[in-house]
Amino acid sequence: MGSLLREGLVAYWPMDGDLLNAYTDDVDDYHGMEDGGAIPFEPGKFGDAISLDGTQSVIIGGNENVFDFTAQSMSVSVWATVSTIDTNWQCLIAKGEGNGWRMHRRGGDVPPQMAFTGGNGDTPVHSTPITIGGDPETWHHWVGVTASEPMTAYLYQDGVLLA
Repeated sequence: MGSLLREGLVAYWPMDGDLLNAYTDDVDDYHGMEDGGAIPFEPGKFGDAISLDGTQSVIIGGNENVFDFTAQSMSVSVWATVSTIDTNWQCLIAKGEGNGWRMHRRGGDVPPQMAFTGGNGDTPVHSTPITIGGDPETWHHWVGVTASEPMTAYLYQDGVLLA
């Protein structure tokens, strides 16, 4: 990874055949571990992707405090697709509650839609539905951003500001 791309980057998981943090060469530095059973890899948007069935998750090792961005600007980015939506409050990627952050689907949103919490409450309802399945399967690039001045959270889907 080029040095310009690494500036300010804390971790990067390509999920391309393994759960390793590609940002580091250290053995225990924020690599993923399967939780809830073996997680299969399937063809993704770029290379491989993990396929979660709703009972599994990836737990990140190392010092969790490195992912605390209280009162700081931060962003989180993920490519994802979904085959069904059958549970309220489905989380895609997260670091806790309160001053933590998470990209998730809120329970009760009609239509089902993504939201981002960046230490300052959820982004508002935006009425852009999550696309389910499709042929070929529909992938979206989600980016959550928290700007420290003023402390505001933003949610982007495929480069378009939603909330």
